[in-house]
Amino acid sequence: GPNRNPKEVYEKMAKLFLKQNITHFLIETLPDLEGITGFAAELKKLCPKAVLMVSVAAGPDGMTRKGFTGRSLLVQAADIPEIDAVGFNCLAGPLHELSLLKDLPDLNKPISVMPNAGYLNVLSRERPTLGRLPILPDRCLSWLSAKPILSAAAAAPPQSISG
Repeated sequence: GPNRNPKEVYEKMAKLFLKQNITHFLIETLPDLEGITGFAAELKKLCPKAVLMVSVAAGPDGMTRKGFTGRSLLVQAADIPEIDAVGFNCLAGPLHELSLLKDLPDLNKPISVMPNAGYLNVLSRERPTLGRLPILPDRCLSWLSAKPILSAAAAAPPQSISG
């Protein structure tokens, strides 16, 4: 429900996964970082080898649904020592998400980019495009100076990703 403490919810779920020896976690589509700092610290206490990636959802205008800039949340999350990787997901397409990464300070952590493919044009059931530009992983990677984990996987057909 809306009155739940996010840290407690994350911890409860993490404990269930840890009991099954699942140690890699993605907390995604965040509009803010409420509960994340405390959860990250608790997760590393429970399982020092756990890997935690935190992903912020910012719209094409760069803002989250709670009114924060996605870039500021990404920088804040990267400053939390217990977080292993940071990124953007959903709410924006590849070009908008990649524009959010331009001129970021060095975050010293891997960055994930998982754009929303929902408003792309698909012509003849082939490759997704934004206007006339095909969205290919190599094109997205060329725009990044960061250490990407994933790029444009949600928008590219499998044959484009394999090479």
